[in-house]
Amino acid sequence: MEAYQHLQRLAALPQEIVKSASDHMVVTDINGNIWYVAPALARLAGSSAARMIGTPVTRLLPDVQIRSYTPGYNLAWVAFSFPTASARQFLFEPHEREPLLANVQIATVYMGLTHWFVLHVNPVEAED
Repeated sequence: MEAYQHLQRLAALPQEIVKSASDHMVVTDINGNIWYVAPALARLAGSSAARMIGTPVTRLLPDVQIRSYTPGYNLAWVAFSFPTASARQFLFEPHEREPLLANVQIATVYMGLTHWFVLHVNPVEAED
């Protein structure tokens, strides 16, 4: 039953978000669990989009302070840490690869009677 509910919620994401998704986009629920990840970003993380669904975003971005079961805190942290159109750098930790910095933007979206976080994760190319 839980997997079916997960698929229902994923299907409820507005198609405009999925269609306009960049190669750097991640969508999480209010508890920071990944519901959508762009395939290119999943590959960069050393995984597949399918395997990343349902995992905490903190596995990729450990310093992002979106925690399970603290939705009020999560909303406040995003609101105060990411004013409109601002980005911050966080450590991006791909699976079995060297960590690198990423410019991260997070927006809160209210849809389907719940809040979602839309993250734009743009890894910074290392300088030689």
